Amino acid sequence: MTLSIKGRIRLMTFCTVISLAVLFAIQAISGQSVRNQTEVSESLRARLMIVDELRIANLELLLAAMDTIIDKDEGQVLPERRQIIDAAVAVLKANDTSVAAVADELGLAETVSAFPQVVEALASAIQVDLVRAVESGAGEDGFVELDDVIDDNGDLVGEMLGRLAVEGDRRLATASREAAEAIDTSLQVAVAAFILALLALIPLLIFMGRSIVGSLQRLTTTMQRLAGG
Repeated sequence: MTLSIKGRIRLMTFCTVISLAVLFAIQAISGQSVRNQTEVSESLRARLMIVDELRIANLELLLAAMDTIIDKDEGQVLPERRQIIDAAVAVLKANDTSVAAVADELGLAETVSAFPQVVEALASAIQVDLVRAVESGAGEDGFVELDDVIDDNGDLVGEMLGRLAVEGDRRLATASREAAEAIDTSLQVAVAAFILALLALIPLLIFMGRSIVGSLQRLTTTMQRLAGG
C-alpha cells in the first residue's frame, strides 16, 4: 500500500506520539514505585519519633522517681517532680496503642505485648506507692524494695522501646537503600527506553523523510516538465 505524503506525515506523528507515551508510562510506573517506598519510610519514621519520645518520657520518669527517693526525708514529693511524673506517665499510657502498632509493623508484637501492664505497674509504683512511702516516712527497707520495683519495670519499658528503636532504624536504613536503588533503576530504565525509542524512530523517520522528499522531487520535476511544454 502506497501512502500519500499526508498519510506518511500522520504515520510519523503517530509513531512519535506512541514512543513518547511509552516513555511517559515507564517513567510514571517507576516514579510510583519510588513514591510508595518513600511513603512507607516516612510513615515508619513518624512512628519511630513517637517511640523516641516515649523513651525520653521513661527516662524522665525514672530520674524523677530516683530524685524523690534521694530526697525522701523532705516528707513530700516536690510539685515540679510530681508534674514531671504525671506528664511522663500520661505520655506512656496514651501511646500504648502506637507502640503496639509499631511493634506489629516491625514484627515485634510479642516483644512488647506486656507494655501496657508494665507501664501500669511502673506508674503505680511511683505515683501511688512511692508517694505514700515518702509522705508516711517509710523505713529504708521499704524504699529499697520500691527502688527495685521501679528499676525493674523502668528497665523493661526501656528495653521494649529500645528494641523497637533498633529494629526501626534497621528498617529505615533498608528502606532508604531500596529507595535509592529504585531511583537508580528508574533512571536506567528511562535511559534504556529513550535509547530504544530513538533506535526505532530514527530509521523510520529517515525512511519516511526520504520518501516524502522523493515524492516532492518527482512532483517538482513533473510540474517543471509541464511548465516547459
